[in-house]
Amino acid sequence: MSNVTTYQLFINGSWRGGSGTLTVTNPATEKVFGSVAAASASDPRFEGGRRSIVFARAK
Repeated sequence: MSNVTTYQLFINGSWRGGSGTLTVTNPATEKVFGSVAAASASDPRFEGGRRSIVFARAK
């Protein structure tokens, strides 16, 4: 995996790493060509994101 590009998450106007990574594989050749940051809604680094904006608008 020497030429693998790692992509981050763009959240609230800034690029951030996730709590892990997911490998991206070309299905035709089965070669790994990248990895992306993985995060879940419960990740504390992403509080104040889209969900809280929706709840604020609902009030």
